[in-house]
Amino acid sequence: MSRSRVLLAVEVLSGVLAIVGLVYLVHALFADVDLAAVRTGPLVFYAGLALFAAATLIVIQIPLVVFALLRRPGIRLRAVVAFLLGIAIFWGCFTLGENRIDRQLPPRESSAQISGQPFGRC
Repeated sequence: MSRSRVLLAVEVLSGVLAIVGLVYLVHALFADVDLAAVRTGPLVFYAGLALFAAATLIVIQIPLVVFALLRRPGIRLRAVVAFLLGIAIFWGCFTLGENRIDRQLPPRESSAQISGQPFGRC
């Protein structure tokens, strides 16, 4: 591959990775959050889909970045920065979405608190 094609492929895949993160964040911001949706509902499906898409895009990018590091000295820094920036944007958006979902859930209660006995003793 030529210099521009490798760099263009890394930048496009990193952009798609960032868009996947942003789409998940927007979905998490506007979704109705309850225990059923968090356990088995659409939030679980979309989180899994976003993580699967991210993993696939990262695995596709790794050989391109390694090729740029080994064979193309002129684009090393740009390829690595684009790769890491796409991962950072996805991670940040995914984390913000998950934090928003966690804040909407009711507080957790352990079984020891519900039974009234310390540490679940009978």
